Amino acid sequence: MIDRVKTAAVLALCLAGHAAAQEEKADPKADARRLIEEAKGKRGKAAVELYASAIEKDPSNPDGWVGRARERRHAEPMAALADLARPKAVKEDVTEAQFWRAVVLHDALLDRVGAWDEFQRCSRGSAQVEFAFLGAGAQKMLIGDWVRAEEDFDRAIKANPSAPLAWRFKAQCAYELNNALARDAAQQAVKLWPEDPSVQATGALVTGMENLDLAVSDLDRILAEYPALAWAALCKARVLIRHSKFEAALSALDALSRTVPGSSDVQVQRGHALAGLDRELESEAAFDRAFAWDPNCVAALEGRAALHRKTGRLDALIRDLKLTQKFRDQNENIRISQEITDIEKKRELAAGAIFSAAGHCERAELFAREGNWEGAEKSLADADGVDPKERRIRVTRLRVYAKKKDLEKLKQTVQQAIDDGEAGFSWVYDRSPEGNEWFGELNKDPQFETWARGLELKAPEDLYNRATMYYEIAGTLKGDAARQTGLYRESALEYRTMCDRFPQHSAVAGAYYNEACCWSLIREVDKAFGALDLAIDRGFDQVEHMEKNDTDLANMRSDGRWPAIVRKLKDKVEKPK
Repeated sequence: MIDRVKTAAVLALCLAGHAAAQEEKADPKADARRLIEEAKGKRGKAAVELYASAIEKDPSNPDGWVGRARERRHAEPMAALADLARPKAVKEDVTEAQFWRAVVLHDALLDRVGAWDEFQRCSRGSAQVEFAFLGAGAQKMLIGDWVRAEEDFDRAIKANPSAPLAWRFKAQCAYELNNALARDAAQQAVKLWPEDPSVQATGALVTGMENLDLAVSDLDRILAEYPALAWAALCKARVLIRHSKFEAALSALDALSRTVPGSSDVQVQRGHALAGLDRELESEAAFDRAFAWDPNCVAALEGRAALHRKTGRLDALIRDLKLTQKFRDQNENIRISQEITDIEKKRELAAGAIFSAAGHCERAELFAREGNWEGAEKSLADADGVDPKERRIRVTRLRVYAKKKDLEKLKQTVQQAIDDGEAGFSWVYDRSPEGNEWFGELNKDPQFETWARGLELKAPEDLYNRATMYYEIAGTLKGDAARQTGLYRESALEYRTMCDRFPQHSAVAGAYYNEACCWSLIREVDKAFGALDLAIDRGFDQVEHMEKNDTDLANMRSDGRWPAIVRKLKDKVEKPK
């Protein structure tokens, strides 16, 4: 009796186990879900095979199609697009499929307009905050609105800090803005998704901001494994253009054009490479094609506008600026409108009759900006013919020579101005925005410092500005303490020379103060206190700046004399007049 009971129990257990197994076997949807979860922990071929098995068991599950497309998009972009078309057919929530379709179109450079449309659908129709912000940001990114695009990607990161594509796209925006934060964003994207070649390519693009060889090496490695990844090839071309390797970039882009013949992104970069080689007509044709293929390609408009600035085609430049305005926000449009107004004014100036020396000088500067040296020289000659003693003529002549990089003529003109008692050096060491436009590049040339040091300066403004030049150069030096100390010393002595020779000049108080800063920076504190005392005697009155804010005086603040000199300044400033 006992044996029969045991036998029946065992039999019942076997039958129950068999029924459960049959039930599990008969549930392909559960099998598919299990395979999809397993695939999420894999990458590459292993993941593709698991997703394929899941699709075979349950073709109605969109996660299988999206997952397989995501994994095969680099090597087989067309097959990935076919997979991403399936979720729509099974009428599920297709936001993720739309997003990845847009990413495939973007990375394969297949259809910029199509990518924009899909990103727009994600931004408008997604219930998932992450996809909504990613879609909105990617739309702005495609029309070159980098600042606002980066803001959307920041919102996507806030919603999901582990979203690698949000970090990747943020890095792209920061790269376009030439922002050092691009490195941090790219590193975070690679950290979150180290196996993804598109993320790796973006990281290499950012590396190329500083290191050409390392970036090209990384991109060549990616392309060797994923030759169909057009995004990596485009990044390589962009890195080469950034480092003025225009012929190599053009060769890479021509090869890419044969792979993706209708890509406006490729044409934009071809336009930049051709412009770098001074092949203006071909460059303009490339930008024209890019804009014709994608009317939202603002990069083509901006590239063509830069070309028109360079060649002086003002009517065409105004046309492109006006076309750009429809893609920009209110603040940016105000800036563009002002530029258009300035161009129209210059165009009228270039065409109209001029009767004053100042008018001829304005025209000469207009020609210089356009690189029309013959026109600039003729306008200067016309100005001389009207009034050869007009001071503006000499200033304009210096601006023209600086733009032309004719340093010999520039030096001769400065020396002639100094000999005539003018502040000639101050004209070419002008720290205002306008002065920086004309002389900024010249001031960075090491030969400029050597030449300036040899000048026999006579005007107080020149002595003050040469002292400032020594101070500013010293502040840029890293790892050369001896040269830095020497320059601060020269600056201090030059400020003192200016004060001794022109004791009644209005800038004397500031010169003594700057002298004190220089002595403090090289720890000659006794001299620093002496100069600071003279600055206060001559009217220096910026209490808070001296007492708390000016880091140049840091070496003086621990000295026992510091409280007394601060008290002296406060007493003088607070004393009733």
